[in-house]
Amino acid sequence: MAEPQQNRYISDINDWLNGGKLQNYEKLVGLLLIVIRSFIDWDSHGISNMQVKDRIRQRKIAIEDQTGRINVNDCLIFKRTNKLASVLQALVDINENNNQLSPAALGGTITFLSSWLYENELLIVDFVRRPTSQSTETTSLTNLLFISCILLACLQGKLEYKIYSPQELMLLIIGYCVKADTLDWRRAIDEAQQIHSHAWVDLMKGIEKKGINVRDCYQNLLQMLNKAQGGSQDVRFIDAALALDILEDFEQDGWMLNPIEDIGSSASQEWLTACEVYDALYKHFKIERKYFRQSIIG
Repeated sequence: MAEPQQNRYISDINDWLNGGKLQNYEKLVGLLLIVIRSFIDWDSHGISNMQVKDRIRQRKIAIEDQTGRINVNDCLIFKRTNKLASVLQALVDINENNNQLSPAALGGTITFLSSWLYENELLIVDFVRRPTSQSTETTSLTNLLFISCILLACLQGKLEYKIYSPQELMLLIIGYCVKADTLDWRRAIDEAQQIHSHAWVDLMKGIEKKGINVRDCYQNLLQMLNKAQGGSQDVRFIDAALALDILEDFEQDGWMLNPIEDIGSSASQEWLTACEVYDALYKHFKIERKYFRQSIIG
């Protein structure tokens, strides 16, 4: 027999399925979030723990006709369907009766949840990958950060006048990411004034207006490439294949920076910082692009 608490949730789900408001949305969305975070192989989609933490949470994920306020400008809203109602009921069963479910019943429930998640996985991944649900920007956050960090390292004078292989360049950039806390952008500007053009120095000064952005770009790139182990955010392994793919594409494009759309102010701070720095580079970098490309990669 279902417990009173369980009956309350089941009754709420049935009323919602028949056109009513979902009253216990916080509890039910919370259970749904656990499944989404745990069952999807985020690494295979090139999505970091940082992105999952930012996007897969209350107020970013909602259910149609829940009583709580929904930010329609940046929210993934699951529509009212019979299958979603069954998913919510299954989650309640597991949460309330986990110790009482037979192995067969538990296995069947997990299989059903996996089926629903498989049907919605691409929708969820697309939502997590973009800066906001309304954005049509297709460039990934990792891509923006990596390209920006390459060019920031060039501006800072961290790369020698030589030909680097993609592997060497990747390791150098990762090394600068690790040492981001020691970054002295003001000193780099002073040194650049002695050897580089006014356009070069002006670009560095423009980025310096929010000096913390440079440090954040390096640190955020490290988290984006982090192959996290469990719930830890410590960086022990990086996604070298993804990094090399970005470098290869950048080289094939001739170090060309493509414009990005205005993502608005509701995106995460990681997105806002990356876009601000990248946009500054895009607007001012054309003069020096040929020099950098010939200097760094052959």
